[in-house]
Amino acid sequence: MERKRSGHWLAPAEYGQEIAYEAMRHAIAPVLRRMMAWIEATGTEHIPEVGPALLVSNHRSLLDPLLIALSLERHVHFVADSWLGHVALSRFLRAAGVIFLPSQVHRSHAMITQGAAALADGELLGIFPEGMDNFTAWTPPRAVGHFHTAFARLWWEVRDYAVPIVPVAIVGSPCERRLTVPAALVRAFDRGTSHIESPTVAAVFYESARIRFGEPLMLPTFKTEAEAVAGIVSRSRAAVAALMAG
Repeated sequence: MERKRSGHWLAPAEYGQEIAYEAMRHAIAPVLRRMMAWIEATGTEHIPEVGPALLVSNHRSLLDPLLIALSLERHVHFVADSWLGHVALSRFLRAAGVIFLPSQVHRSHAMITQGAAALADGELLGIFPEGMDNFTAWTPPRAVGHFHTAFARLWWEVRDYAVPIVPVAIVGSPCERRLTVPAALVRAFDRGTSHIESPTVAAVFYESARIRFGEPLMLPTFKTEAEAVAGIVSRSRAAVAALMAG
């Protein structure tokens, strides 16, 4: 049996992926609602009903992709760091369409290649350009950190598809629960995190959260990849910061 999604009929493999994703959403929804006082999503009308889009969000908690997934009816393919590919649920996450980065070399190339394939197929792709930066150094709850550039190079790769970039801000409550994890434990899972110099990594759990989806970015016509990368990174970060400030 096939099912229609994003304007096309699903092949059996895609159908299985959709089942895994929906199972994940239904499993985590009651858990998060029990953990958190409230979860509120606004601006979901900015997500296209069909066709590709690049969701660019801030990132300070492992809950972030789960909160986005709960906020939207459409399937979102998230890009995840390689260490998550070694946890107990990694096989299930892969089945649900999560894209895991390699542990060391060619990380950007892998993200661009796999991300471009998902976007070309009309999917939603969720990316956190801050990476793990906010996990290795304390940052204020509403601060937006440095954006890495691979997502902008990905957009340039698929520019002929006119993929909209939708900024997303996950605004946690000022009061957060923080669990400190030894950095050595993270390195044991992912040799690509050997650059982490801090002795610990912080796992943040929100007491409540607002997930704000902004209007797609209005982008000019870029003449070169370098111009596009600089423009997209600065515009995306500014849009996320504006949503955070609310």
